[in-house]
Amino acid sequence: APGLVEKKKDQAPEVGAVFQFNISGEGGGNWIVDLKSDPPGVRSGEAANDCLIEMSNEDYVALVEAPSKMAVVMQLFSTGKMKVSNPMLGMKITKLLFG
Repeated sequence: APGLVEKKKDQAPEVGAVFQFNISGEGGGNWIVDLKSDPPGVRSGEAANDCLIEMSNEDYVALVEAPSKMAVVMQLFSTGKMKVSNPMLGMKITKLLFG
């Protein structure tokens, strides 16, 4: 995620939100993607956020490695494997990071 945010940091103000990613399972962790700060950044931990996204590490890896990320996002969301507290912001960060 840090590399993806760095590549698209000029687009971050369009989203302008703080995201909390809680990735469960082996290799997971809690990450904050702050698209409000200047410069935008990614760090481990937890913080007040505008959108909480929860999924397993297995599903996160599948998403990152998928050639069609939007299709995987829709599948994970519709099957309940990805929980998103604010779906509109969830779509914005998906388009920013993976679009």
